[in-house]
Amino acid sequence: MSAEHARDAAIAAIVLAGLGGLWFAWSQRHIRGLWMLGPIVGVVSAVVTAVSGGLEVIETWDTGTAVDGGTIGLYAVAFGLQAAITRLITGALAARDLTRLVPATVALSMTIHLVVLAELLGVHDLYLVALICLAAIVLAWPIAAVARLMSPSGAPMIHPTTGILMGVILLGAAARALA
Repeated sequence: MSAEHARDAAIAAIVLAGLGGLWFAWSQRHIRGLWMLGPIVGVVSAVVTAVSGGLEVIETWDTGTAVDGGTIGLYAVAFGLQAAITRLITGALAARDLTRLVPATVALSMTIHLVVLAELLGVHDLYLVALICLAAIVLAWPIAAVARLMSPSGAPMIHPTTGILMGVILLGAAARALA
């Protein structure tokens, strides 16, 4: 993943691996049986990737970075606003019994987070990752519909489908950032 500074690409890898691991953990809550092994492997892979990113940050600590005090403050404000707005929207969806829309809402919010991160860190490949995440949000619905038809229980599959798709995309992007 191209970045002006090597340390910024490693920081992006840590963030992407963390988000990917959270998506795998989310999907694990909605999967039963042997299929749970996939998200477990995803979470473990995310931890390994984040640790690798941390080691890369330590190794490249003396190099330049786009991160300064102003960047950190702006990022914290943007992250806080985004988290609050996402929580309000998902709470409203849950109150109206529209929980099937929660994964797409959280995924869209996280995609916006990637755009903010791309701008602040100067890691422009994150724009492409955000675009791929948008495609995954749209594709999760038809994939989940087919999975529901194939499931013996007929259980809704939008939560695990969104989680697995987002986790794979983010973990792949994190690995790419470290390459």
